[in-house]
Amino acid sequence: MLFLLGSSKRQSRIRLRESISAGVEVYPFQELTAKRVELINCFGISMEDLLPAWRRYKNNFWDSLEFWVLPPAVQNFISDHSLVLSPILGLVSINSPLPYAPLSWDDECNGKRLKDWWKEDLRRISKDLFKGKTVISLLGSKEEKILSFESVSKLVRFEFYKKGQKVKNPLRPFQSSVTIASPLIFKPFHKKLKYKFYFLFLAFH
Repeated sequence: MLFLLGSSKRQSRIRLRESISAGVEVYPFQELTAKRVELINCFGISMEDLLPAWRRYKNNFWDSLEFWVLPPAVQNFISDHSLVLSPILGLVSINSPLPYAPLSWDDECNGKRLKDWWKEDLRRISKDLFKGKTVISLLGSKEEKILSFESVSKLVRFEFYKKGQKVKNPLRPFQSSVTIASPLIFKPFHKKLKYKFYFLFLAFH
């Protein structure tokens, strides 16, 4: 089983008391290293003051996640069963140290949009990686198009509704998705999104 989590152009610039610096050798999928280095140089991105993906990204989904307050066992489960898309690094883990790089998939390097920059490699990797697995996508349609789902055993997506109408770009996609997934489980925790995320993972575990 694998959860797919999206990127965010809105990012935290918080500086930790103990600064984190790293090279591209720390990231998973080392076959992407050359392209990562090229993009880092193309946009002049600093590899100082790095933050883990769960702390770097700042949209509604990531703010609602509150990863740092989840029980350690849940943090470990999420870390072991999720991947995060990144316009600058391709595919990383939720704990990967990310630079401040507020880029979207439509930003360009040398005249090529980042979604096209990564598509061939990420489709190849995802085809092998997803083979025979249940894949639970919390991605938008634009990010899903960068990957290949042809080899999955089962693909789980969520649709979002407000007042009976399907919402294309929900303001709180995470809250909507977990509520749809299992309303009986989540009802007692309606206002505590961190617990809703916890039970979402338990429901699929």
